[in-house]
Parts: sequence; structure tokens; C-alpha cells
Amino acid sequence: MRTPRLALAVLLASLQSTAENAFDLGHDLRVLPAIQHGALSVFPVVRRVQGTARAGKVLALAAGLERKQVAVEEVGGGTVNQLRVINRSEQPVLLLGGEILLGGRQDRVVAHDQLVPPGANVVVQVFCVEHGRWAGGQQFGAAAGFAEGGLRARAKYDGDQGRVWQQVAKKARALGAQSSTGTYRTLAAGKAGESVAAPYRAAIGARIGAHPEAQRMVGIVAAVGGRVVSVDVFAAPELFAQYRDRMLDSLYVTAADEPAAAAAAPPPQAAQVKAFWSSAKSAPRREIEKNAASTTTENRAQGVVGSEVNAKGADVPVFESVQAHH
Repeated sequence: MRTPRLALAVLLASLQSTAENAFDLGHDLRVLPAIQHGALSVFPVVRRVQGTARAGKVLALAAGLERKQVAVEEVGGGTVNQLRVINRSEQPVLLLGGEILLGGRQDRVVAHDQLVPPGANVVVQVFCVEHGRWAGGQQFGAAAGFAEGGLRARAKYDGDQGRVWQQVAKKARALGAQSSTGTYRTLAAGKAGESVAAPYRAAIGARIGAHPEAQRMVGIVAAVGGRVVSVDVFAAPELFAQYRDRMLDSLYVTAADEPAAAAAAPPPQAAQVKAFWSSAKSAPRREIEKNAASTTTENRAQGVVGSEVNAKGADVPVFESVQAHH
């Protein structure tokens, strides 16, 4: 059993190692050393200066649905690529591209990052992730985590329903998660997804939860087979905490069918992470969504796409993301 003095020494050594191997990303973000399991490497992200992020109170979609403060329903009798979101809360609701919605006439995936203003009733773009069903009620009862990396990219950046269905089927086959209706929920909220995620949760999720900087984390950098695949950053630790485990689960599914050789690849170096981030951030920006609460913009560069949600009056983005896309 460790003595208190030994435990303190171990903690201080861990903190010193973290400080020595961390690196800056942009003006106020700090990337901590990677945690690796199999082909997946996850780098926690914190803000270098606490107290500078002011993005206001934001409600996560999953929490809003659970508390009955947000409703998601079919448009009219049902339209494949549209859903209605009704925000009954007093806070803006954050929808992120790649979030899986269960229910309605068929399960869907959200297409764009955006804030829905308090009291708003809006129609949002979605894609179907359940090819073989068009029956059921009007309501969606839950946001069941995030799509894996390939599907998330297809939903956010391709705008092609056929490619979304193809990616759902491809990933389900690779992980033995096929179903009679071809739904992605077998991986997002089913036994197949739980089985895939379990070893990664034990190896990565547990270490992130117990990390000395866990309460300061605002995002994650992910790499598969040594190649950076995504960076996701939230305005504040409180907001990231609402998404952390669901985002990690999506990364576990992303990496689960990688060949064994990919597990031997070391995590990317700081220069690779910085290049991935900056290539999207320096690309031309276009506005894809604007309302009373926020503006969403997108940056496309070779092999990467970035998106950013900025709330009015905030000094940092509510959410910013860069994702590999081919």
C-alpha cells in the first residue's frame, strides 16, 4: 500500500511529466500527452488560462431531451432530411453534427453544429441512419451519443444521404453489428457498441476520468494508427463534461476495426497535431448557419474540414472542431 508521502510523489511526478510533454495549440489551448490503447490515441485538451472562456450557459441536446426541455419531432408526416427542434428552455441548446437521434419514423444523425435559441421552434438538417424502417411515432426520445468518425464526416460535410447509408452499412459489417433495419443504433446504443467500447473504456476512459487535469479538460485530440483524425474543443470544462464520454465512445468505434498493424503506430508528434489544426483554421471560412443565438462557420482544406459555433457576446467559440475528411 502506498504511503501518503509516496502517493504525493507519484502525483507530482505525473504532473511534471504532463507539463514537460504538453504543447500549445492556438493562443489559449494546451494539449496534454496522449493516452493510447490499440490503434487509438487520445490527447486531453485544457485551456492555458482559466477564467477567460465566456460563452454563457448552454444546454446539451441529450440533457434537454432527458429533462423534457427540448423536443425533437418529425416534420409533418415525416421528411427524411429534416426534423423539428423545439427549445422550451431558457438556454440555447447545442446540436452537434454527428449526434445520433433515436425514434421517429427512422433514426437520424444531426448534420450541422448549431445553437438553437431559447424558446425557438426550428427545422434542422439531418440524415437517416436506419435504411430499412419508415414507421413509428413523431417523437425522438434520446440523443444516443455520436457517430463514429467516418459517419460523422459523411453527415457533417458530404450532404449525401447515399454515402451516409453506405458508411452505416460498412461499419456495421466490420463490427458484426448488422440489424434487420440497418440502423446505426446497434453501435450507438446497443450491445454491439457496448462490446466494442468496453476495452477502450477500461484503458482510456478510466485514465481520463482519473487524470489530474480532468476538471480542466475542454476537449480531445484523437489519432488512429498514428494519424490525427479529429480535434474537438468546447468553451468550458462544464460543457465538455456533458459530451466527453459519448465522444470517447464514438472514437472507440472509429478505431475498433483498424488492422493490428495500426496499433503499433506511435501517437502523432506535436507538429502533426498543430499542422492538422492550422490547415483547417487558416482555410477560407464560410457561414453555414445563423440565428438569434449564434453563427456557425466552416473551413475546408485539403483532407480536413473545420467547423465553429460562435455565440453572440462570447469571447471563445462555444464549440470548434477539425476533422479528417477524404
